Amino acid sequence: MKLPIILNERNKKRVAELLTSVQGGCKVRTVTVEDIYNISNELLNYPIHWTKTALEGSTFWIDLNAQTFPRAYKYTPQATIVKLKMIKGSMRITSVSRGTCTSKKVDTYLSDTAKEFLIKNAYKEI
Repeated sequence: MKLPIILNERNKKRVAELLTSVQGGCKVRTVTVEDIYNISNELLNYPIHWTKTALEGSTFWIDLNAQTFPRAYKYTPQATIVKLKMIKGSMRITSVSRGTCTSKKVDTYLSDTAKEFLIKNAYKEI
């Protein structure tokens, strides 16, 4: 399937097909279409109200099933990991894969414009 996919109402079917192809017969630690859309909205509205131009180029690695496993486990379980990126003012899915569970729900890589926006507006919300 051709990536990136814009996260909007028209593309929900494409996102569902992508998730089905990646997750296959997996029954645990999976992600739904609604999960992806909900986390995307949360990212845009928390902790400050980001402008879409400020987030341009920022990347988010999402592991909704993140947890820490004891070292006694022989293997770390697999989970569905989604990579979102703000491109041209809209959040887009740039990759979906099954990978080792991480300990972070969201791993964020802010662009330089997002860092500047954060520094300028950090105290306005308080």
